[in-house]
Amino acid sequence: MALLSKDTTLTFERVGDVSPVLSTGLIQVPQLQGETDQIETTDLSDTSKQYINGLKDAGDLSMQFIYDNSSADTPYRAFRTAQDAVTALDYVLTLPDTTTFTFSGVPSVTIDEIGVNDRITFTVKIALSSDIVVADPSA
Repeated sequence: MALLSKDTTLTFERVGDVSPVLSTGLIQVPQLQGETDQIETTDLSDTSKQYINGLKDAGDLSMQFIYDNSSADTPYRAFRTAQDAVTALDYVLTLPDTTTFTFSGVPSVTIDEIGVNDRITFTVKIALSSDIVVADPSA
């Protein structure tokens, strides 16, 4: 079954929030789960290179949003505030089939290039401070 990206959501939660806040304006999500590094273990008796799996690297998790700075709960302002305080937020990315990716990390915010007659966007890069936990949809 093919899925359309429509209805993919990202929520975030700050310390003290009563419930997660929906991140409005999400327009792009990076590759998720990361790639596992390969560690070479070849020795002089081997006839071909040998490898074992190393650590998983999810990268910088860059997500792009439509710019909105109208309240403290907008992603731009909440992520920038967490960035300035060097505070990790808890995130849940939910796909349309209800698969979830749960993780924590400190955001870093940049306003994207602005051109004539363009929408204004910003990018948040999340420096992970946890593993990405995947939960499959319930049957």
